[in-house]
Amino acid sequence: MKLEEERRRVKEFLERGMSHTDIVEMLGMHRHTVKALSEREKNHVQKRVKRDRS
Repeated sequence: MKLEEERRRVKEFLERGMSHTDIVEMLGMHRHTVKALSEREKNHVQKRVKRDRS
């Protein structure tokens, strides 16, 4: 899976201490793609909040 490999590479470079800008230049990706892939690693899951409709 291409996306999973890209995410793994971005994670690896970030762990080495590289900046997002350096990763963009190395991998030839758009800066938003690199940021999204790095954010995905955080496994951010937003839970829905039920509102009282009274």
